[in-house]
Amino acid sequence: MKRKVVASLMSLACLVIDVLEINQLKNKNVVADDVEVKSCETSSDNTTINRLITVWKGKSREAFDNYSADYSDEQRIVADEEGGILAYVDGYGDEEELQISYIQYEDGSVHELDLEGPESTTVGEARQVLYQYLK
Repeated sequence: MKRKVVASLMSLACLVIDVLEINQLKNKNVVADDVEVKSCETSSDNTTINRLITVWKGKSREAFDNYSADYSDEQRIVADEEGGILAYVDGYGDEEELQISYIQYEDGSVHELDLEGPESTTVGEARQVLYQYLK
């Protein structure tokens, strides 16, 4: 079961990278005067929201809406350090078992991602804050 969650998380991370690369290609000729720079500081103490802001700031609302289209506003999510989203998806095993996942980094450190922990949020909460940083 954890393999499915990790595979889903990896797929979502790849999707984020693809979206960012496409957006970068579209905007490669943007002049600095045309860009409104926004601070990454937030009033949110939520780790997931801050990670998503770091990855998505300056991107379009439409791109984020497309990225999160498969999730309801009530869906609990937790983001890894690269902005990948972990969420429980109905029909993929025991919900109780899949509330926690782990990421092991190259340096050997392990980080726990808990869908019910303080790092998690809902898609609706994330969207509400992120819209301040999206075009």
